[in-house]
Amino acid sequence: MLPNARHLILNLLLGAGGQALSARTAVAACALFGLRENSVRVALTRLAAAGMVESVGRGSYRLGPRASGLAAEVALWRGAGTRLGDWQGAWVAVFTPPRAPAGAGRAANPAAARAARRTRERALGLPGLRELDRGLHLRPDNLAGSAAAVRERLARLG
Repeated sequence: MLPNARHLILNLLLGAGGQALSARTAVAACALFGLRENSVRVALTRLAAAGMVESVGRGSYRLGPRASGLAAEVALWRGAGTRLGDWQGAWVAVFTPPRAPAGAGRAANPAAARAARRTRERALGLPGLRELDRGLHLRPDNLAGSAAAVRERLARLG
């Protein structure tokens, strides 16, 4: 199974530490994973349209404004060992409202609803929150900072 070109490009840019990535380099890197040039160029175009990457010159890209929260979160996790404290038995809980029943108030754009769901799941998963029950996500309260810090991180991630 081939990796997703968009995810691979974002990972390359996250690893570049703010440096620009040329389309040529992205194509070459993605080719190592069996992705065709056209797929990579289409992915770059779609990422740019979504604000996840931005052009910084002809054929050169860097992370865009919509990816800044993700980049900040990755930077935080690189130093995660220094942000963990002893667990005192407390938990951080996040409740997300349940989805509407089938047919009741469905989103006008199912693709947008799926994208929003993926963004929410990524935002909850990156800081280690896991779903215990429908809409209830938990993690041990052993991260540096308070519940307000977790709330800020989740808002930044979408």
